[in-house]
Amino acid sequence: MRLDEGRRLKAFVVPHPGNDPAALRAGLSTWIGARLTPAECPAAYSFGPDLPRQPNGKPADWIIDARD
Repeated sequence: MRLDEGRRLKAFVVPHPGNDPAALRAGLSTWIGARLTPAECPAAYSFGPDLPRQPNGKPADWIIDARD
């Protein structure tokens, strides 16, 4: 992607059972910023119990529910 096109990288987070998504969300930006280069950092992320899939089982796109 060119810089003038913006950023469209996004991440889908599947927390381990028992982890609080709200607590994970609070520390995610800090954790990502400390470990990834700016080009590798998602512009947005979503949380869910499992990766989104199409009816045929293939990975599916998803609606973004949180922004950095």
